[in-house]
Amino acid sequence: MKIETKERIKEKLLKLALMAVGMVLFAIVTVVFSGGETKLYKQNEAVKYEGAEYKIIKIEKEQHDLYEEYNNFKVTIKITNTSKETVKYSDMNYYLVNINGEEVTKPGLAVDDGTYLENGSLKPGESIKGVISWIVKKDAEDLRIRYYKSLFSKDNEYEFQWALEN
Repeated sequence: MKIETKERIKEKLLKLALMAVGMVLFAIVTVVFSGGETKLYKQNEAVKYEGAEYKIIKIEKEQHDLYEEYNNFKVTIKITNTSKETVKYSDMNYYLVNINGEEVTKPGLAVDDGTYLENGSLKPGESIKGVISWIVKKDAEDLRIRYYKSLFSKDNEYEFQWALEN
């Protein structure tokens, strides 16, 4: 009788453990496949990330000089160091894609009018505004600006993104 009771207890514990694992897996699957985009912010929302605040200040579209079906797409971004440490920034952290993560830009050089964001660092409390520019097809829709921590993490490992109002 003691052996039967031990076996029943083991069986019940095994069932409970399997149920707990199942619930955890269900929660993970629900979060991952919830149908919404991850790390998504509205165009006018400030994003706090690793000691800095990032905000889109202005978006400008103008006809491209060489390509009739493309626009120069300029985005002014403000970065504020909200930490007690120096924060580095770079224009190379930003990519423009559509809702499916596909690049919608054409390679080309932007003519810097002195307003473009470059590379640098901000001391605590400092801010900078700068323009990032792309050559974008006029009919591109559902655009996202994605922030990548480094050039080497571009394999869909972005840190956050803004959905643009176009």
